[in-house]
Amino acid sequence: EQINEVRQLAEKAKNAATAETVDTFFDNHLMFRKKMWELSGNRYLKQTLERLVIPLYALYLIRRSHKREGLLQTVLDCVEHQDRILHAFDRGDMEEAKRVARDFLSKMKEYLGTRLLPTE
Repeated sequence: EQINEVRQLAEKAKNAATAETVDTFFDNHLMFRKKMWELSGNRYLKQTLERLVIPLYALYLIRRSHKREGLLQTVLDCVEHQDRILHAFDRGDMEEAKRVARDFLSKMKEYLGTRLLPTE
């Protein structure tokens, strides 16, 4: 089942986060997100998110040496997001899943300007 594949990707990302292997975490978290986009069944949404979100992942990886503690906190937030969205799916609460996704994206937008800026 496809949701099991999503769960496996979430678990791999969580394990990488625990080990603080940021590159592996972002690889698995991006695969998690891409699978979720695919499951939406909306090819336009999937195409749009791939164009917008994938460059953001690159930005996180480029900035990782500037503010590692901010990046690690972002990783933990991503793991929490994965858990919350899967929990909403388990309950069949698609409105909650949408809210979790929307809130997460808003938070990440804010963090781009605060957590990853170089410290001088």
